Amino acid sequence: MLNALTIDLEEFFHTHNLKQCWAPETWREAPSRTPVLVPRILEALDRRSTRGTWFVLGWMAENAPDLVRRIADGGHEIGCHGHSHCLVYEQGPEGFREDVLRATEAIERVTGVRPTAFRAPCFSITRRSLWALDTLRDCGYEIDSSIFPIARRSYGIPDFPRHPHRLPNGLVEFPLTVLDVAGRALPVAGGGYMRLAPKFLVPRLLRRVMALGRPVNFYCHPWEFDLDEPSPQGIPLQKRLRHSLGRKSFFSLFERLLMEMSWAPISEVVNAHVAPE
Repeated sequence: MLNALTIDLEEFFHTHNLKQCWAPETWREAPSRTPVLVPRILEALDRRSTRGTWFVLGWMAENAPDLVRRIADGGHEIGCHGHSHCLVYEQGPEGFREDVLRATEAIERVTGVRPTAFRAPCFSITRRSLWALDTLRDCGYEIDSSIFPIARRSYGIPDFPRHPHRLPNGLVEFPLTVLDVAGRALPVAGGGYMRLAPKFLVPRLLRRVMALGRPVNFYCHPWEFDLDEPSPQGIPLQKRLRHSLGRKSFFSLFERLLMEMSWAPISEVVNAHVAPE
């Protein structure tokens, strides 16, 4: 079974957990880490002849165009991650539309291709921001991968369908992967959830998802592979741990998953599982 390999292209200072010490007005002076991290990831993907989808932050397209162009030239699908890494439900309808269009245009200028797949920062399309799905469709998007079928304080729709499917407005939603265990949705396919999980267990959980006939929607960020990231100051211990734990073994797990499973860009996986409109 083909599974979706997705990477959210952003710097460590864009993350919501670190917003206390990296305000947007400081981003251009912050130490960029993606020029070191992204080539390593691309090399790992090339070794396995694997292509995926990179959800690019519009800020990255404006400030690191050569890096974004290198990813696109490598045959990877380029999606959109918004422009300013703001939470959708805090932007409101007009702010969100402006943010999406700015990012879309920035990405198209750099790559020559208009993105058609979207992922909201911090999975912030929730019940209170479902209007964003119509906005995305209006902006020309065909696929969204922003909804996490779990219950968290800042994101998630726990009773949302687990499989990729077409919404009434024609947009295809490919939710992040969870596995229902003992009546609870267990997030199993990326990010901090995968970094903190026992590494021997992760492939088994993903195989259980595939055994149910569902493709995996894997996600990660370049900073999750970084062992030399500048230490954040003034961040509560819980957030620091959630941001940094599990990195030492994350790249080896990533390479193992590339070897043991079949991966493709998100649009290719959607085409294999969702009937044309």
